[in-house]
Amino acid sequence: QKYRKLLPWTPIEGWTPGNLGTIVTEGPKGMKISMIICDDGNYPEIWRDCAMKGAELIIRPQGYMYPAKEQQVQVSKTMAWCNQVYVAVANASGFDGVYTYF
Repeated sequence: QKYRKLLPWTPIEGWTPGNLGTIVTEGPKGMKISMIICDDGNYPEIWRDCAMKGAELIIRPQGYMYPAKEQQVQVSKTMAWCNQVYVAVANASGFDGVYTYF
């Protein structure tokens, strides 16, 4: 399966938005898994689309920096609860010379 980020963070991410929509695939033991990349996770409609397609677990890789830590933790928790799904989030960490990640 292939997923392309639907909403690039402009002007930093200058590529074309994805045109494949959300994807749900079967994972271990038949669990239905979907992915939402970074800023796409700030839009409730994208979470709802994954859930309505049957996702049980939504994986969210992201690269948020301080001071957005509390906001991003709350967004993922809230979207998990609202859509009755499990969420696994992996954020960038450390310092890249410009930003400090949590």
